[in-house]
Formats: sequence, structure tokens, C-alpha cells
Amino acid sequence: MSTADRAILRLARRELQRGILLVVVGAAFMLRVIVASFDAAFAGGATGALSGLVDNPAVRALYGVAYDVSTAGGFAVWRGGTFVCVVGALWAALATVRVLRGEEDQGRWDLLLAEPVSSARAVAAHLLVLFVGCALLGIAVAGVLVGAGQPAQGSVVYGTGVGLLAATGVGLGALTAQLFGQRRRAAGFAGGAIGVLYVVRMLSDSSAGLSWLRWLTPFGWVEDLRAFAGDHLLPLVPLAVLPVVLVGAAAWARSRRDLGSGLLAGRDRVAPRTRLLGGLLPFAWRQRLGGVVGWGTGVVVYGAIIGAITASFTSWIASNQAFQEFAAKYGIGDLTSPVQFVAFGATAIGLILVLQVTSALHHGWEDESDGRLELYHSLPMTRTGWLGAEAAASLAAVVVTGTLSAVATWAGAVVGGADLSLVQSLAAIANTASLLVLFAGLAVLLHGVAPRLALPLSAGLAVVAYFLGFLGPAANLPDWVVALSPFDHLATVPAQPVAWAATAVMVGAGLLLGGLGFVTYARRDLA
Repeated sequence: MSTADRAILRLARRELQRGILLVVVGAAFMLRVIVASFDAAFAGGATGALSGLVDNPAVRALYGVAYDVSTAGGFAVWRGGTFVCVVGALWAALATVRVLRGEEDQGRWDLLLAEPVSSARAVAAHLLVLFVGCALLGIAVAGVLVGAGQPAQGSVVYGTGVGLLAATGVGLGALTAQLFGQRRRAAGFAGGAIGVLYVVRMLSDSSAGLSWLRWLTPFGWVEDLRAFAGDHLLPLVPLAVLPVVLVGAAAWARSRRDLGSGLLAGRDRVAPRTRLLGGLLPFAWRQRLGGVVGWGTGVVVYGAIIGAITASFTSWIASNQAFQEFAAKYGIGDLTSPVQFVAFGATAIGLILVLQVTSALHHGWEDESDGRLELYHSLPMTRTGWLGAEAAASLAAVVVTGTLSAVATWAGAVVGGADLSLVQSLAAIANTASLLVLFAGLAVLLHGVAPRLALPLSAGLAVVAYFLGFLGPAANLPDWVVALSPFDHLATVPAQPVAWAATAVMVGAGLLLGGLGFVTYARRDLA
């Protein structure tokens, strides 16, 4: 290996190591907590509390087929497998687009390729680091399950499946990075493809007559591994072949395009679109319209599923004394009515909204690091005015998304026969507003202090806080540790009154952090 090749490998490692670490540690942490919660809740083998629930079509669509929830490993794969697989695939696809298309868009590959190294070797070096990250994710998943006392064979089979699914995300990102000449378009198509593949998996599990669809999506292949419930190896074949095919297609597309362009050329001329360009706030809103569509679609689907399962889920809980005792013991609360169930489920949508607002705020750093703010700041405007418009548009986008999720949940509940009003559904989502202010304030502060870390730290802390508050009691964590999670202090509105004291503290903390962020942003240099 030449000196130039080693230098490119080191560059790729520096670009990707932070994201790899966050995804690997996050997946391992979540699975370990789920295993611990299973051991605490079903120590006596009382998994009969889950009978009937896992066979509900809407529950299967949301979490997948539960082949065996009588063991901690099988329960963790069913309960947490969806999250691990989706996050792993999305991270892999978006990280691949960022290093292959984003760096090229900014002209940094022009200098890189001035060295004695070909474009193909530079791409190969980045893909190698990405595939190593996928392997580490699979090893971490398998390792944490083995370390928790689960059978080694099932752990390795499942970890291999997760790693190969993430590798599929790398392949999708590599292909779209060659097809489209803009990073955002490439990332949008890669993320959209993963979303479509996941929806196909949901459809396949929602009805026995559609089970054949499972073989059309890698999410279905991971599910058909039946980890800890037979450990089928055949699905590993397409899981291993698909990334190779996608990377091969990406290499073919790369050989047929010029540097800085995409294989699918855009239009040379387009009609001017001047709407929403008359001020800072309208322009910031225009930048986030695409995110509203993407995030809104996701929460509408999720909210509709939650609403659809409300009637059957609450009926099952009302007739299952064992689960009621489990819920009371571990702080989940009474879920025997639709209002209580939707209020409890709103915290998960609250996490999604937090991730949306932190992601939307991060667009400001992307504009800054790419040099697009230099022209804007030559205009008669203040830096705090610019940041204020960015923050206001980001929060407005989340309000729209949250409203859509509440309406979708209510509509799903009506179709499913649950007694839930639109006002109650809206109140459940509105109760999470204090979380949005808190984490948005943290993101703004980080934008002023350490903008490169603003998204991974604010979003990462939100995910950790959610699982700490949701699974901490079941894992027998000390009360003071669970209390560190802001999610733990939310009341189940509208089933309970709003926790005004906790709401005031979180809103106040968010405004204070955000105010400090405005000060530090105004004082630091632009990238």
C-alpha cells in the first residue's frame, strides 16, 4: 500500500469514526437495556403476559414477527431489532453519501485526487472504512447479547444480519452518490429507498397473505434469520450478495461520470422559483420544506399504526393481569384506556420530533461550513437575526410534523374502533413541547460553541435520555439515574394533568441554553 493510500485511509477514518462510535455504542446500549428489562420483568418465566399481543397484525407491522419471546434474546430481537436495523441502515447510507458525494460537491476531492491516487482507489478506501464500521456494529450487537448470557449461535447470526443490513445501506449510499450530482438529492433518495424497503417489511408482517413480500426487502431477510428461534442461515445469502451488487453498480456509474457531476444529469435550465425569498424567516422555512415532507410522512405512518393498535392493545392489557402488574411495577402506568395508551406512546413521537428539530437546526452549520453564508452575511442583517430565523423555522417545522402525527393517530384510532378524540390526541403531542424547547436550546448552544458536534451530541443525548427513562426502571437502574432523563418527568397528558413544574424547568433550561447559544454564535468566527 502506497503512502497516499494510507493517508486516504486515515482521512476516511477521521471523517467516519465519530458516527461509527455513536451508532455502535447506541445499538449495544439499547439491546443490553432491553435484555436487562426482560430479565427483570420475566424473571420467573412469566412470558404469558405477551401472549396474544405479538400476534396482533398492527403490532407485527410495527415490530415484526415475534418467533420466540420466551427468551431474552428473542425478546430483544423482536422489541429492539427494528430500531437497530433502521438506524444502522440509515446511518450507513447517509454517511456514505456525505463522504462520497458531499466532499466532492465542496471541491475537496479535487485536491485529494491531485495526489498520485485514482478516484477509484479513493472511493475504495472510504468504502473499506464504512464496511469496517458495519462489521463493528454487527460485532457489538452479537457481543452484547453473548455478554448478557444469550446463546452464542443466535447472537452471531443476528449480529451478522445487522452488519450486512448496514452494509446494504452503504451500497445504497454509494450508488445514489454516483447517480445524483447534489448531496441532498443523493441522501434523499438513499433514505427514501430505505424507507420503502422498511414499509414493504411492515406490509409483509401485517397479513399472512402478504408474507411473501418479506423476501423483497433486506429488513425481511434479517427477520427471517429467526435469531434465537431456529437460527436460519439461508437469508444471509441475499444479505451478503446485495451490498456487493450495489457497490458494483456504484463502481460502474462512477466510471461513466465526470468529477463533480452525477450520472443522472439534472436540467440545464429551470424556471426561477422566487417564492419565500423575501426575508430571513420565509427563506429558512423554504429550506426546511423538504424535511417537513420527509419527517411528516414518517410520523403519519407511525401515528396511524399506533392509533390502529390502540383498541386491541388496551383490550389485551385490560384482560391481562400479569402485564398490568408488570406495568405498575416498572413505572409504565395504567394503559387500559385509549387515552392513557396514546398519551404513553406520545413520548416516542416526542423523541422523533426532537430528532427532527436538532437535524433542522444543523442545516445552518452545513450552510456555514460549505461557505454559503458568506454572501448572506454581506447583506444588511445580523448574525443573531439569521440564527433566530433558523431556530424559528425549525420549531415551526416540528409543530407542523407534530400536528400531522396527532391527526394520524386520531384517524388510526377511529378506524380501529378506539374511543379517542382529536383534542386528546393533540394534547398528548403538545405535552412534548417542553422537550423540543430543551433540546433545541441545547442544539443552538452547541451550534455556537462546537457546531460540528451539535447534531450528534444533541440527538445522541435525546436518544439516550429516552431509553433511560423508558427502560431504566425495568432494568432496575437507581431512581436518581432514571430521573436524569427529561422524558421521565413528563406526565401522561391528557390522562393526567400537565406536570407544570417539570415543564417550566425544561422550558426555562432550553431558553437559557438557547440564549447562551446566540451569544456564543455572535462572538465566534464563521467556519
